Amino acid sequence: MIQMNKKKIRTLRILLGLLIVLSGIGGGVYYYLNYVDGDRASASSHLKTYFVINGKQFEYKNIGRDGDNKAQKWIDNNPERNIASWGGKPIQDNDENLNTHFIGHNPGVFRELISMRINSVIEVHDNINPIRNYKVTDILMVDDEGNLIDQVGVNVYEQMVEPGADERITLQACLSDITNIVIVAKPV
Repeated sequence: MIQMNKKKIRTLRILLGLLIVLSGIGGGVYYYLNYVDGDRASASSHLKTYFVINGKQFEYKNIGRDGDNKAQKWIDNNPERNIASWGGKPIQDNDENLNTHFIGHNPGVFRELISMRINSVIEVHDNINPIRNYKVTDILMVDDEGNLIDQVGVNVYEQMVEPGADERITLQACLSDITNIVIVAKPV
């Protein structure tokens, strides 16, 4: 009897999820139904989340920072393909006025960051809101602690990995064992 109830509950959840997605209010409601706690959320697996950079599509996974380094493990598992949210808000939301910080490998999936220029456009598809274009506003070279390579004594770590108070995305990849490229982009 208990297993039957669990099966019915699971079936109802699936039907509710389909109804929400098909009704057009999908992403936002689905996000709130799946929110785990104040800092972490489970990413929906049926709605595609991706960037379009230089005409190429790159899927990302909403993971966020945690003590188990899940985001780092995810990108290490497949450096040519995997991108993960790490800092800032763990679930990318194109309309929440917060930063989401993404990590990916170079060489690997984020090799494309090297060709980015100021004013380059990144198209972001999240699973909460419609597509949103972001324009590159800053290209930074930092060490692993967030110190700018070209400006002694200037640290941007908090701006990179904290949610902040403005809508933006921050993309980070290694250039070497001690240097990282950081792309900051804000809504167009």
